[in-house]
Amino acid sequence: MVRTKFTTLLVFIIILVSFLDNFAQLPLIAPFARSLGATPFLTGVLVAVYSLTNMFGNLVSGFFLDSFGRKAPVFGGLLLAGFSVFLYSLVRSPETLILVRGLHGLGGAILVPAVFTLAGDHFPRKRRGQQMGFIGATIAFSAIVAPPLSGIIRDSYGFGAVFRSVSALFFVTALVSSAFLEETYVRADKSRQFPLLAMVKRHDLRPIYASGFVLTLTLGTITYYLPVLLESAGYASSTTGMAFGIFALSAALTMAGPPGKYFANRRFSAIALGLVLVASAMVMLPLSLSLPLVGTCMWVYGAGFGLMFPAMNSEIADKTQKSERGTAFSVFYAFYSLGVVVGPTVGGLIVSTGLGRYISPFHWSALVCGAGLLLLLPHLRSGN
Repeated sequence: MVRTKFTTLLVFIIILVSFLDNFAQLPLIAPFARSLGATPFLTGVLVAVYSLTNMFGNLVSGFFLDSFGRKAPVFGGLLLAGFSVFLYSLVRSPETLILVRGLHGLGGAILVPAVFTLAGDHFPRKRRGQQMGFIGATIAFSAIVAPPLSGIIRDSYGFGAVFRSVSALFFVTALVSSAFLEETYVRADKSRQFPLLAMVKRHDLRPIYASGFVLTLTLGTITYYLPVLLESAGYASSTTGMAFGIFALSAALTMAGPPGKYFANRRFSAIALGLVLVASAMVMLPLSLSLPLVGTCMWVYGAGFGLMFPAMNSEIADKTQKSERGTAFSVFYAFYSLGVVVGPTVGGLIVSTGLGRYISPFHWSALVCGAGLLLLLPHLRSGN
């Protein structure tokens, strides 16, 4: 029992750290790219390139997770992500930043599916929905702490101090996981073929893949466009960080509070309501850059995220066996990453080509949310 509790605590710590690098960069990466001389379009590409390499890396990581276990990918992902974040402190041009962002994406491609597969193995099915909510709240806590803290450190000591601090934390966590993390899966049948294409085609998982794509498309749009808008309006990085902190706090309270418990076994209803909230925030954000409205929008967005994230991960874990769970999570996070590629890239094109005079990147994201909601309707009608 003590060992199980220790393993649970270690899983939560690894998950907390695994998302810290991206959350610390939410208010920084677009301004950092602009400080290196990147154009608006190139800034959008730089935000997206992490997720581009992450997407392709995800498709490969599932093979290793379902072939060689979970512990080694967790350790390797922490090391590679930590090393990549350290390299940010050495970057002096947008071109070099593209390469480092790509390497960082590969580290995340190994790490994130590994930690969620590990969590899916470790938690029993009857408690999985609630535990995924707590995992989501843990991630949200990371998002609450990291953006405002990184903004404050950046304002006081510069970009490099943020990158070096996060890198050191990743290296320490990698050493701890290597020493104490238990393996949760060892494949017995070495002849089984890698079922990537079959997993992509799984009818019961398609709406989950699509929902993950839509959610991160909106997150990528916010990551790219909101910091630029706020800084152009004269707000400091710490203010941008606080906006992301509001989003994270709302998500945490949704996942760990009464809404999370109520929707723990109402997965598609949670995803659908989450999409409505996310779309509403996207519609309202361009109306004004006043801090009360921005804060309100980020709170609504966080609530939508908090409903969707644990529901999607729980569905993946429940509908897969251990022997295929790593591949399923890798496919899901490939779609998840694709959304972050498409969001800022299209947002950058809208701004660069002048289309922003007719449609905001935020409003375009809201339209995509509407399309995602239509895909969920058959599952809602069937009572799923």
